Amino acid sequence: LDGRVLWCNDRFLRYDTSTQARIARACRQAVRTMSDPAARGGEARQGQGVGGDGSGVDAVQPAGPQADSSSRRIEVPGTDESTFLEVLVSPIFDDTAQPGGQRGVRMVAGVVSDVSVIRRRRQKQAAIERAGNELVRIDAETIRTQHTGERLRVLEQKIFRSARELRNFDHFAIRLIEPHT
Repeated sequence: LDGRVLWCNDRFLRYDTSTQARIARACRQAVRTMSDPAARGGEARQGQGVGGDGSGVDAVQPAGPQADSSSRRIEVPGTDESTFLEVLVSPIFDDTAQPGGQRGVRMVAGVVSDVSVIRRRRQKQAAIERAGNELVRIDAETIRTQHTGERLRVLEQKIFRSARELRNFDHFAIRLIEPHT
């Protein structure tokens, strides 16, 4: 369990050496959480480097219902800030039981997936949610003193800001249609 890669495919070899090192570090950390009960205590902290060591690896997450011996999903930054990788680390246990009846982890199998598209979609969905909240969050006191044209201008500015942020639109039309006309 020294972090050596015993086998990999060509796709893994195309990652730069620092990304390969982050993936190996994530596998080593997953092994520690699988085999050391004390290391499991902080494994569900999202957004922090594993163990707070600044490794650039997001928190180790149990991948199944058996949190003590099951696979772990770990997010690892890719080669640039727009690439997100997920490593599924699964234990391969010794055939013989350790003292206390547990089997030790002999090695791990790590499967690396590019989850960039999924991550970007989640970020876009969060941005849409924020934009929707912004649109409905209009200060009643401010609006109360404005006439209809000013109210429409405030709404137009909010929509413009959202359209630019979410869709990179500079030019678009807003048409308010009165159903009675």
